[in-house]
Amino acid sequence: MNRIPYPRLLRATMISFVIACAWVSPVQGGVVNRNGTGARSVGMGGADLTSEGNPMAAIGHNPALLSTVETPRLTLSAMGALGSGDYRNKRGENFSFDQSGAFPEAALAFPIGDSPVSLGLGVNVVAAREVDWIYRDIAGGVDGGTSYGVLEHSSRFLMARAAAAFSYAINDELSLGVSGGLVYEEFQLQAPFIFQSNPILKGFKTALDLDTDGYSANADAGLLYRPTDRLTLGLTYRSPTSITSKGRADGTLDAQLQSIGAAGFDPGVHYDAEVKTAFPQAVAGGIALQVTDRMLLAGQIEWVNWSDAYDTLDITLRNGTNSDLQSLAGKEIRDSVPLHWNDQFVFRGGMEFDVNEALKLRAGYSYGASPMPDSLVTPVNAAISEHLVSAGIGYRVGRCLIDLGYQYELPRSVETGHSGYQAGEYSDSRSKISSHWLSLGVTYEF
Repeated sequence: MNRIPYPRLLRATMISFVIACAWVSPVQGGVVNRNGTGARSVGMGGADLTSEGNPMAAIGHNPALLSTVETPRLTLSAMGALGSGDYRNKRGENFSFDQSGAFPEAALAFPIGDSPVSLGLGVNVVAAREVDWIYRDIAGGVDGGTSYGVLEHSSRFLMARAAAAFSYAINDELSLGVSGGLVYEEFQLQAPFIFQSNPILKGFKTALDLDTDGYSANADAGLLYRPTDRLTLGLTYRSPTSITSKGRADGTLDAQLQSIGAAGFDPGVHYDAEVKTAFPQAVAGGIALQVTDRMLLAGQIEWVNWSDAYDTLDITLRNGTNSDLQSLAGKEIRDSVPLHWNDQFVFRGGMEFDVNEALKLRAGYSYGASPMPDSLVTPVNAAISEHLVSAGIGYRVGRCLIDLGYQYELPRSVETGHSGYQAGEYSDSRSKISSHWLSLGVTYEF
């Protein structure tokens, strides 16, 4: 292995952390989890556990891959998407939206001289989802007749991770790796909100603007085993992530109060907000087979433990300014929104074909049954896509590797019969979601 060119490496590290602090705009996606990290992984359907020489895959998924980076490499990547959706409420009214967004990512990987140790730094978006609809609020609430009319229904969820990774090559066949990450989460909701479990406010509807963020930590552990020159096996584990995000909750109860004849009650909702969320532990195994000198096939299976993480969304409101509301519900309001997601298996397959020494072509496919119960699907939370197809291209120019990856989450429609939420606003409705993802990455070899 070559010695590290430290001045150039220092500059690369600074660039990576500038990217890590960059502004991020989440994009609409049918699923919450990413389907691969970096353009090369995107083009192969997210099958990146065995993606040798790939700093983005090492930071984002399997830290043992750092041992396959023979010279220092810096990857800068940009991910963008266009999402669309259709919604039909129980009155037969149809609404649609189209939305786009983008975010940057970066990864730096380098061996430590001639030692078996390799290190990595990077930032990537683990999960991102944003939807912004305008549609009619169906009558509901505690009395069944409360509506806030036609208004914005939006939600935003972002989880970004800045990580440091370490790998150790035990021998030419086996490498082990670990990474530790600082995780940033942002949660926003602007929509009519119906209290689900609070014993005093259950069924009450408020037009709510909720905005919280917070930090936590998690870890990855990975293994890479190459029993032959043509066969590579990978295995990874990601720890669960628990985050308590804090911020504010503002809104109004005016339509609900008017509907029940309590117009003299102060309708304002102004609280400090706390949202407890968890992101699941996951285990993944992958295999790559060099079928010919030019053709590589990769397969991957992931198990995601949603059931222990996405059972309820717990919200606490404190330090309210509305004395009328405090006299009714107390100084602290707690509510739990049902999620009840199921554990999920995701299957991925990808191929890479070397046209010549400079040009590579890629394709992929993934399938994972939606973990969301149909009874809890709404337009603002519809993580319902299941099938994804992808394509990609890679091109080498000197020390630069340029990769472009594309994914299409095929449209999927869910009919919600009897809604599992209070008041039944989303009963007898239909939600349909699809999205296009495009990733461009540039890797420089020092």
